[in-house]
Amino acid sequence: EKDIWNVTAYLNGDPSSVELVSRNGNSSLNVDGRNVIVFPNPATTSLYVQSIEPASLQMFDATGRLILSAVVNADQRFEISTSDFAAGVYSIKINASSFTSTQKVVIKK
Repeated sequence: EKDIWNVTAYLNGDPSSVELVSRNGNSSLNVDGRNVIVFPNPATTSLYVQSIEPASLQMFDATGRLILSAVVNADQRFEISTSDFAAGVYSIKINASSFTSTQKVVIKK
């Protein structure tokens, strides 16, 4: 059984089309047709990454230094605790078999 909800959400102040799909108790999120979402942005205590397929994640600080490497499972929310990171701008690179995505995120304290 599959339930689908389509709503409009606001990401960074901009309206976005959001589709939430629930299949037998497992849910996935699709925002504006993107393959991966990173939220909230800016973040204070945690960042979340969700991908439509398994992917590797790399997070870099403003100098380009790799500070985190992980694997993100498909359709599962991956949490990054930001409590040990300094305030600033970071890059998150997601590599999957069918796409690559790089997004800037801001961590505020």
